[in-house]
Amino acid sequence: EGFIFHKVKRGETLYSISRKYDRPVGEILKFNPKAATVLSVGLVLKISKGDEAERTVAEMGDSDFFYHRVEKGETFFRLEREYGITSDELKKHNPVLTEGLKAGLTIKIPKVKIPEDKVKPIDEDKFFYHEVEKGETLYAISLSHGIKIRDLKEVNPVLKRRELVAGEKLLIPKTGIKTIPQPFGEIVEKAESPVEIRKMVKVEPPVPELPEVCKKYRYDENPDTFKIALFLPFYLDANDTVNRIFVKPEAEELKNWQIKHANDTVSFPVRYNIREDKIVYSKSRDFLNFYEGFLLAVDSLKKTGLEVELYVYDTNRDPSIVDSLVHLPDFLSLDLIVGPVYNITQGTIAELAYKNRIPMVSPLAENEELLKKNPYYFQVRPDKNCRIIQSADFIGDEFFDANFIVLTNGNWKHLDEAKLVDLCREKLFSTGFYDQSYEPLFQQIDLAEDGFFGLEHVMDPQRENVVIVPSSSEAQVSVAVSNLNSLAERFKITLVGLHEYIRFRSISSESLHHLNMYFLSPYYVDYRDLKVNNFIGAYRNEFSAEPNQYSFQGYDVAFYFLSAMHQYGNRFIDCLPYVKVDLLQSEYNFQRVAQFGGFMNTSLHIMNFDRNYNIRRDGKVGNTPVYFIEKTASEDSPSENGQEMNPRSSNLFDGDMY
Repeated sequence: EGFIFHKVKRGETLYSISRKYDRPVGEILKFNPKAATVLSVGLVLKISKGDEAERTVAEMGDSDFFYHRVEKGETFFRLEREYGITSDELKKHNPVLTEGLKAGLTIKIPKVKIPEDKVKPIDEDKFFYHEVEKGETLYAISLSHGIKIRDLKEVNPVLKRRELVAGEKLLIPKTGIKTIPQPFGEIVEKAESPVEIRKMVKVEPPVPELPEVCKKYRYDENPDTFKIALFLPFYLDANDTVNRIFVKPEAEELKNWQIKHANDTVSFPVRYNIREDKIVYSKSRDFLNFYEGFLLAVDSLKKTGLEVELYVYDTNRDPSIVDSLVHLPDFLSLDLIVGPVYNITQGTIAELAYKNRIPMVSPLAENEELLKKNPYYFQVRPDKNCRIIQSADFIGDEFFDANFIVLTNGNWKHLDEAKLVDLCREKLFSTGFYDQSYEPLFQQIDLAEDGFFGLEHVMDPQRENVVIVPSSSEAQVSVAVSNLNSLAERFKITLVGLHEYIRFRSISSESLHHLNMYFLSPYYVDYRDLKVNNFIGAYRNEFSAEPNQYSFQGYDVAFYFLSAMHQYGNRFIDCLPYVKVDLLQSEYNFQRVAQFGGFMNTSLHIMNFDRNYNIRRDGKVGNTPVYFIEKTASEDSPSENGQEMNPRSSNLFDGDMY
């Protein structure tokens, strides 16, 4: 009861079956796990009947709506933020949502709710327009015009936020086809890269009307002095210790002292000299570099007229030290807090910052607990969940027509990376390409059970074989990479990994190049960029040293938040969509993670270890504009339990910056 049974016919795919019964692919696989490996003719599938309202909620053809497929883990808050529509409005148009969001469900969104990006071709002759027909898919359009889905979205950015709407006109680049040699000897045709296509258009993202609180503030009329606190673990006491050289007493001197103090309990006094060439304690170095980059940003903005009082505190990695610092008289008059960098030292400061409505920036650490419950908390580093979601988006757009392989090694479904498998499945099946294919293109192989020859068997000699390894265990990833490298001489293999892989010492960079690995990174420094070179020159002049990735991070954090305060004062939280700042190695796009939670940066660089042994950036993800719901209350910001939430009138990042 509650199920029907379907016998697989020749030519059917999981996607076509999911469309036939209007059930999500993930749900079909939940009840039929064997279908994830191979969908054989004659296999009987168990299909949930579901709810009739759920199956008919999104009748196609209503020109006033477009359609959104609910992803695993999606929330009403995310939909509200993304589409500018309240949950009540969503439920009005989709009655089934009264029972909650279900992965795979297709829901209607009023298209008037999404403002369009203004896109202007730099050279009109290189583009033409395509009018979307009813039922058309991104795959069908990309196939008919010989362009990647990701390239379509680059020149039509609204498609990064919603599905196609029948009747709309899409800008299509007349991509000049280039012939390029491949490692396997043949010559293939390839259009311009997304980076090149992006340069062919000028995009003006829409932003909501500037709130009154942002219009009112002008620094030149109200030249405030902003008080900024920086909490970093300098380990000053340890630096004093490592620079002491113990002085050993002479034997005669020690003997005479012992005779003189034979009846005393006093020890011989310890004597030491200070090193002439002082050294820096190893744990202090990166945070010193961060501080130096921070100082250069403060100095740059002071030259524009901004007045800053910077209070710098040494926290070590000791919560008791931090607890003592927050009781200093200066604390409650602060306008911005940066740090501490360790999770264990953030709790007390975050609590007091919340109570006193002081924005607090976590520059290096991920702290899920504070992020969810503190509306003044800013997390600069995108967390793992964000990187997994955006990796699935990238895979769906870029590799929808590849032979996709999930390579596991033993038990993995309890891991965070299991979500990547589910999201990739949803993204790849939703493009429409699998519906046109008679081959199983989404395959799963377990090295522990099937071994090397099982992996070899699922490789396709005619297609690109895109592999993900749902694990962040160095041992498991290393075994997978070793097996894939053995096959890379005979098959075209692309590994899509996580940022953590580049830290694994057991995996050589040569192996990653051999597998053409892609990953998403929060950090990228373009040493050809003029502002980067100006920073390096200033850093050398000021500190007689070379900047490292922490130096760039310190500069970016200070420059972004102080620029925001320069433009909008200490109420800049209300004005985040309008903060446009050129940074050195990051691009910040802060989005609130929950209705009463804090903000996380969601912008990531697409990095590629290509087969020519270059490490290159191949675009960005997560940089779409933030949209806010119109507030019905008179206050400028939401409130919780009657308390106004306007600003006042995890784990440390382990050196894996790229």
